[in-house]
Amino acid sequence: IYFEPPDLVRPRIEQLHSEALGLRDYNLVHSMEWARVVLEIRAGNLALGWRMLGEYLQAVERAGHMSMYRQGLLTRAEIALAISGLIDPAAETPSDRPAPPRKRPGLGDFATYLSIKLSGKSQAERDLDRALALNTSRQGPHVARCQIGLGLIAAARRRNAKAREYLEQGLATIAEQDFQILEARARTALERL
Repeated sequence: IYFEPPDLVRPRIEQLHSEALGLRDYNLVHSMEWARVVLEIRAGNLALGWRMLGEYLQAVERAGHMSMYRQGLLTRAEIALAISGLIDPAAETPSDRPAPPRKRPGLGDFATYLSIKLSGKSQAERDLDRALALNTSRQGPHVARCQIGLGLIAAARRRNAKAREYLEQGLATIAEQDFQILEARARTALERL
């Protein structure tokens, strides 16, 4: 649904969100709120999406919905990593996937972008550390995303030994699973060290 025009998708997500609220099914409510955040970010509404993401994180943490909280932390961290230039979402997107339509950024979007650009690595590091601490299993794609993200931040700060440690942990975490994008992200970063 994220590849369709946002103005067509938004009413469907809003309707599902309203229905979930009516049913008091907070798994669905939180899922639809996360979908709204992703839709706005992908549509180019950075200021709105970033604000909504902050509100979403507060709501799911308050509700004790830790899996959605971890997902939100990862979302915010990877947006910050992208704006900081540490990951390239376009390079990680399959070539046959259409680019979503985006609006022209407004002043609020530019201000949000600059704010994230200035503090992005620190914000991402806090979010990734928190998400990693919440995942006690120490396995799966969420853990690998945290480890690889922390490795990218360490590499950007020229802490090569720490970067190598995190990136190799991330590769080991996904070794038995098929997460090609994460594997490519980690291997590319290791090659740069």
